[in-house]
Amino acid sequence: MRWPWSGAARPIDDPVIQQTVGEIGATAFAAEAIVLAAADALDRVNQARAREGGEQLALAHAAAVAAAQAKVVVDELVVRVAGQLFDVGGASAATQRYNLDRHWRNARTLASHNPATLKARNLGEHALLGTVLPSGFF
Repeated sequence: MRWPWSGAARPIDDPVIQQTVGEIGATAFAAEAIVLAAADALDRVNQARAREGGEQLALAHAAAVAAAQAKVVVDELVVRVAGQLFDVGGASAATQRYNLDRHWRNARTLASHNPATLKARNLGEHALLGTVLPSGFF
């Protein structure tokens, strides 16, 4: 038995594990949809460049907003899902044999390199005051 109190003979039959795996899958779906929406905004910028119209600046800013929004949300989702691996794997998931902790560590490290708090603040300022997001390494 996976958990003595679960009542399931196999981990795959444990309703709590099933729920957690379902949450992980739903979160992965949401994260992918968010990232693809931001990528679509970037594609629109590239298409506008090919047409050489005057819409490039507005599209570039919309893409920057989409990318920043994606960053703020996806960072949190990925770190949470990586942590949920331990909810379904138990203490053995943290052993060097499986090396699953690397997923959480990698997600957290990437999130730390470009803090979502700064992006969220700038997004809030943009939403409330209409300011343009910083360009460059933002």
